[in-house]
Amino acid sequence: MQRIMIFGFPGGGKTTLALQMGEMLDIPVYHCDRIKQVENFNWKPINEIHAHINGVIHKEKWILDGYPTTEMMPACIERADTLIFIDFNQFLCMWRVTKRSIKHHGKCRSDVGDGCKDGFPPLYLYWVIWTFPRKYRKRFLNWINTNEKRVFHFRKRKELKQFIEENTP
Repeated sequence: MQRIMIFGFPGGGKTTLALQMGEMLDIPVYHCDRIKQVENFNWKPINEIHAHINGVIHKEKWILDGYPTTEMMPACIERADTLIFIDFNQFLCMWRVTKRSIKHHGKCRSDVGDGCKDGFPPLYLYWVIWTFPRKYRKRFLNWINTNEKRVFHFRKRKELKQFIEENTP
């Protein structure tokens, strides 16, 4: 595992897993939200985002945390040697997003753009979580099922915990 792509629901634990794996494997972690966002969760120009992500995926080692852009996803998958899809229950993800927002209220997390301070989650984020299975899950499953890469699909926290324990030196 040298080029790892971790994607799935908001609040699924992608960032936590990416940071753990980065430390375990001594691989740099790149957060898609940090690459894409500027102050107040606005997006950078799309060509700047794509150039940055393209630079990341052409490195020798990387962990990409999150969803780059729809246009960049095929290139990211092509360069990755490992795909990890975190596919947890919507209610768990909503709870985690709420808890994270309370814990980091008024602060900028390291996985988001500079000047992006957490507050109560916007209704849009809950809408993304709620509609994720209908809008994105099929696409994500297609990506992991049509690749000859090393693929991990976690539907339960217990499976993810076991994976971390088995892959910890």
